[in-house]
Parts: sequence; C-alpha cells; structure tokens
Amino acid sequence: MTRAIGQADELISHLQRLGAEVIHIPTIEIVPPDSWADCDRALEKLHDYHWLIFTSTNGVRFFFRRLKDRGKKVDALKKKQIAAVGERTEEVLKELGIQINLVPHDFSSEDLVEEFQKKDIVGLRILLPKADKGRDVLKIGLTALGGKVDAVTVYKNQPTQRNNLSEYQKLLHGNAPDVLTFTSPSTLRNFISLFGAKRIYDWQTKGCRIAAIGKVTAETLEKHELSADVFPDKSTIPGLAVAIGDSYR
Repeated sequence: MTRAIGQADELISHLQRLGAEVIHIPTIEIVPPDSWADCDRALEKLHDYHWLIFTSTNGVRFFFRRLKDRGKKVDALKKKQIAAVGERTEEVLKELGIQINLVPHDFSSEDLVEEFQKKDIVGLRILLPKADKGRDVLKIGLTALGGKVDAVTVYKNQPTQRNNLSEYQKLLHGNAPDVLTFTSPSTLRNFISLFGAKRIYDWQTKGCRIAAIGKVTAETLEKHELSADVFPDKSTIPGLAVAIGDSYR
C-alpha cells in the first residue's frame, strides 16, 4: 500500500477483509500549500463564480477548511454549480451538504471536459481548487471551451521523507510483495524514487503484480516501462480491492 498516512485506511480495510496481509509504505504526504494567497483571493470573490470543480477528496477537505478559517460559510456554495471527479469526492461533498450538479461517468479530468463540451460555458467563471502540481487538463480544456478558469492551490502533494526508507525495507523482510498498489501517478513516481524501478522489475520476475486504480496511473506506469496487471472496472477504492481479489480467484 503506497497511499499517504490517513488516506490508506479504506483500501487497507477492504484488502484485509479479503484476507490479505497489508504492508503500508506511504510514498506521499498531503500537506497545506506553501501559500494560500491565490485561494484567499478567490474566496473573497466567491460570489463571482458560476462553477466550482473538485477533483479529489483532498481538494474538498483543504478548500473547505480554508473556507471556514476565512470566516466564510458553506451556504455560500449552495447556489453554485458544482462538479466532482470521483465517487468518493462526490460523497465527501454531500456529507458537507453540497448538491452536485455534474459527475463524469468515468472518473477522470478528461471525461469531465467531455461532459462540459455538452454545455455552454463561454464567459462563465470557474474555480478549480487543486494540488500544487496537479495536471492542467481541466484548466486547458475548459479554457478552450470559453470558460474563465481560476486554478488555485489548496494542498501540496510531496514525497515522504527518505529517512524512513530503511524502516520500510524492513517491513518487507527481504521478500517481494505479491501486489503493489498505486492509487495515483505520484504514489508510483515516489515509490520509484524510494526503491528504484529495477527493484520493481525484479519483483515482477518473482510474481509481483501491479494494481493501478485508473487510466492516468496506468499511463504513468507505461512511461516507466511497467504495466498494470490489475485494473478495476470502476476507478474507486472498493473497485480496486475487488479487482485485486478477483485476480487471485
């Protein structure tokens, strides 16, 4: 398991219920951004936006935390059009009392752009809370459709500290894991940074399978001359767990 601490529990629980022994080696840390300046400017003119787009649960949590810290109320969003990428992102928004207007069938930014192609967004103001190094697919795609997009950083996705590497290696007892799970491109890139791609190639020769949650992560694997052995029909944490279980049945 390569997800960040505090975000891996759901997948760990699913896999343990299937009988797996889960070794958690967090490769990323999710922390506040270096600066809230862009986000704060957007919050001051929140009334100007027609759409808000959330692409991850992290984006939701950090944005709403900042909203509260700046003395704003959640009610300010209830008259906005809200789009969400991902089932879990939608669930977290609903828990906050936010009505969702648009969720793409396939949980990716590319698919959300396709959904917006069916709408007239020319001249509409769109707020996109994102990670500091998030992809620009939405901003580029929606701008091309005539939208006025403000992409603001609300959290930072950074590699875990390398000084934990020796402790992580001890968890494996010198063995190859049966499955490596990657739930985002950053978990993969940082795992390679910690262990090296050669280690993964060696593990694969010993039967290690690679599980990827979605097509963007699978594409990142290909860039490193790796491929996903396990790929869920639905890009969700429960879907990934089911796919892993099915691959061993």
